[in-house]
Amino acid sequence: MLEKVGSVQWPCNDASPDGMPIMHVNGFTRGKGKFVITEYLPTDERTGPRFPLLLTTGRILSQYNVGAQTRRTENSRWHEEDVLEIHPHDAEVRGVRDGDWVRVQSRAGETTLHAKITERVAPGVVYTTFHHPLTQANVVTTDNSDWATNCPEYKVTAVQVSPPTGRPNGRSNIANWLRTAVESPYRPAL
Repeated sequence: MLEKVGSVQWPCNDASPDGMPIMHVNGFTRGKGKFVITEYLPTDERTGPRFPLLLTTGRILSQYNVGAQTRRTENSRWHEEDVLEIHPHDAEVRGVRDGDWVRVQSRAGETTLHAKITERVAPGVVYTTFHHPLTQANVVTTDNSDWATNCPEYKVTAVQVSPPTGRPNGRSNIANWLRTAVESPYRPAL
């Protein structure tokens, strides 16, 4: 049948062998949803002396799923770069100033970001988005995943934040790095 028509809209069954134009006509097959209670399983990821901060990652509305393929939408103007949000106490302990490049290092890898000092995050927690490929934010996240869905555990990664050594992310395109550093609202103080 698929060779003949190309595609069939589910459900396709004895009552509707050619499929249906609308999936749920008079209601949902088994109600509005099926919720299953699962046991809470804590993460294996732990902070410690080497990686004392907890990194959590997320998205922002203006960038949600708009740049996954090409980043050619106008939305890019609304979020020019991913930055690392860090609490004032954690920044002070590490000698980090607002706008500084910082190295974010975990058991999985490392990247560099501009720091944004803010009380939006609690002491001991740092946060970044992962919308820009150059940021390489997911390089530092663990390979841990949810047991039921295999969704990556991006929200829980033990990290250390420090001044960077060398060029950010080891980028070979120094012109691009310099452009980002100059144009960034979080550029380091010169």
